[in-house]
Amino acid sequence: MGMYCNGTENNYMIRIFKQRRLIPVEERRYGAIFFVCAALLTVTTIWAVIDEVWVRRPWKAYQKDFNELELQKAVVELRNAEQTFQSMEVQSRYSELQHNLQSAEAALEDDKYRRLTKELEEIESHIAELSRKLQFTRSESDEVYYRYKTALHRSEKAEREKEQLDHLEREKEKLSGELANAQKRRLTLQKQIRGFVQQIESLRDSLTTLRADILSWQRKIEAIKSRSIEIKQIILLDFDDNNFGGRISRVERCMTCHLGADKPGFENEKEPFTRHSYLLDLHPVEKFGCTPCHGGQGVALTARSAHGKVEFYHNPLLGEGTRERLCGKCHEDLEFPESPTLSDGRSLFESSGCLGCHNVEGYVKVPNIGPPLNRIAFKVKPAWIMRWILNPKSYLPQTKMPNFHSTEDEANDVRAYLLDASEQKPKPQRITVRSLDARWIQEGETIFRMARCISCHLVDGKGGTIAPDLVNITTKVQLDWLFDWIKNPRAYQPNTKMPRYRFTDQEILKIITYLNSLKTSEISSEDENFAYSSGEVKRGEKLVIEYGCLGCHDPVGQEAVGGKVGADLTFFGDKPIENFDFGDVTNISRTKEAWILSKLQNPRAFATERIAQKMPDYGFGIKESRAFSTVLLGFTEEHPPEPFILRRQPESSYIPPGEFGKLVTDLNCLTCHKINGRGGTLAPDLSYQGSRTNAAWLKKFLSNPTTLRPTLVERMPKFNLTDKEIDIIINYMRTTLVNEKVPSEFLSGEKFSMPEIEQGRKLYHEKYRCQSCHQINYEGGTMGPELVSTDMNIRERRTAGWIFQWIKNPKTLDPATLEPVLGLSDEEALLITKYLLSY
Repeated sequence: MGMYCNGTENNYMIRIFKQRRLIPVEERRYGAIFFVCAALLTVTTIWAVIDEVWVRRPWKAYQKDFNELELQKAVVELRNAEQTFQSMEVQSRYSELQHNLQSAEAALEDDKYRRLTKELEEIESHIAELSRKLQFTRSESDEVYYRYKTALHRSEKAEREKEQLDHLEREKEKLSGELANAQKRRLTLQKQIRGFVQQIESLRDSLTTLRADILSWQRKIEAIKSRSIEIKQIILLDFDDNNFGGRISRVERCMTCHLGADKPGFENEKEPFTRHSYLLDLHPVEKFGCTPCHGGQGVALTARSAHGKVEFYHNPLLGEGTRERLCGKCHEDLEFPESPTLSDGRSLFESSGCLGCHNVEGYVKVPNIGPPLNRIAFKVKPAWIMRWILNPKSYLPQTKMPNFHSTEDEANDVRAYLLDASEQKPKPQRITVRSLDARWIQEGETIFRMARCISCHLVDGKGGTIAPDLVNITTKVQLDWLFDWIKNPRAYQPNTKMPRYRFTDQEILKIITYLNSLKTSEISSEDENFAYSSGEVKRGEKLVIEYGCLGCHDPVGQEAVGGKVGADLTFFGDKPIENFDFGDVTNISRTKEAWILSKLQNPRAFATERIAQKMPDYGFGIKESRAFSTVLLGFTEEHPPEPFILRRQPESSYIPPGEFGKLVTDLNCLTCHKINGRGGTLAPDLSYQGSRTNAAWLKKFLSNPTTLRPTLVERMPKFNLTDKEIDIIINYMRTTLVNEKVPSEFLSGEKFSMPEIEQGRKLYHEKYRCQSCHQINYEGGTMGPELVSTDMNIRERRTAGWIFQWIKNPKTLDPATLEPVLGLSDEEALLITKYLLSY
């Protein structure tokens, strides 16, 4: 039936069109067609207008709302300015100025002012007349002078011309004198008249100043009312790379909506009108734009598109907690205070050995973080190796070594390979537990404590963390190796940070005896009788290569073959989310951040029965994982222009020379101290130590280092230096490590008066409250070093010139110091210096 109806309708329509063709064109009716087309055109036009005005241009509403908000604020400020102007104090001052202005203006009608102006007019006229006469006289004199000289040249009589010339010269001199006197009088009159006018102008300026805020806000209000609604944009020239190796500009229109970003008073407003943080002062929008730091599509004009919340867009607006990741595009330093999460992430990224397995093109080269394994058989006990491979943190909780979740068989195979590939094999034991005298424990502890070994090592939960915990060290290493290591660490590991302490053999044995007494577990002799087969060695070699042990440790055998075992991270941040394998995990959001957080906290979370994952477990928590995420997502192909990039400064190439250099190397001074830009930051910079420290105190300190900062765990060890070695160090410092800004003989032999000392005391304790950080006779804070006590006196320790310069401006001597610059005058700095030196 349906088919029949459709066929009937089609035939009907065909008949109508055939009949219509028979009607002449001028007689055909088009009303219905025109009506339908007009209706469609009207609807389309209305839709286009709505889409253009409301849908596609929400920024217009934002600008209207912002203008209204800013107008409200301006009106409030205007009222405040008017209220301030209406205050009794301002009105009194305003009335006084008006009265003075009326008096000054009235003085312009005074006879004296009129006489002065009239006389000035007359003197101006007189000067003009004198100038005219002098000009004519000069012209006439020039003419006569020409005739006179011509007559002389022709040997003719010239008495008459000479008489005329002399008369004209006298007339010129007379007119010039009169003109100078007239001009001097004119200057006097102008100065007197200007006094009247300047007083009026000054009073008018003062009146305007009292109303300046009102006038400023009135102009501001008028400007806001007349402000046009328009797209605002900036162009960052040559900012991006194109596909042909050139540079192209980037367009930014974020300020079309974010209108309050740089305006004071909008700090507490909601987005998009809130004011940006102080970082905007360091990164002006017209130079740096918005998207290089925040992400998003700067050219878009709707919130969703501008924030990059569109499918497949690679660089959406960064949310809270992830905004720091783009800071790394320009700021390459490891420590960047404005981006603490990024700084933590970079520190973790480098200290965890990530670059051992993963390549990041252009990233700074980082040395291997693990110890060399070339002589591991001589160093470590076989049973300990097994436990360590199975679970490193069970022995050393703070270790950087990750857990590979190896099976016992795998751990056994790796152990077999490491022991077999070791270049140095165990020798007949020179030192055994039985050979250690228990009576040495106390003496060994005394030597250990005096050497300040706990500045770096933990013992019973106390001490530094930059070196391994020593509680169970004798269950880990061979006693022969421990003896050789303490005697000369560099003989085993040339790049070690541990210094050579110059212990005697007997002292080393006593230290080992003490360390052995600390152990909390034992290893049976059966565990030490380890034998392995060639099959275990081959399987172990394969595992060492497969898991990329070379990434952290110096090569052992053949595992150097194969390169990095992890994925390339150079453009990790650009990787589309579709390329991230979530495996069978369904309970997390499909975002890069979520994938990274899950991966780092559980590296094998996305493994399936078909996809094996080998990344080891570092035991990262959520905080560390977020820091890593900030770093990883910053690895993108986008490169800002070179002038924007603050490169990480390479470490200084300074090498200490001569005998001093040998001592610095032997003692590993640059592990903690910095000299001329090279070294660590754990202890004070020694670049200007010769200007800073008195030689007598330094010699005493190097012989037996005392505690300078009680709150610090890391303290200067005792190296058992000889007098000759100490003299070498001091002589080099006094002659080379000096600062020219510090006078060498400052206040030498000068006596201080009691009034000066008292003034310095008041400045120290009352005005600048230096005792908040420093102690004098055990009273005060401990943030900074103590200055005076029964054991230490700053007068003995520091040079007077250094104290003065440091108090005046510490950052000229050490830019990294935490000591604030208080802006003291030379006189104040000198008085405080004398006060401190009076103890």
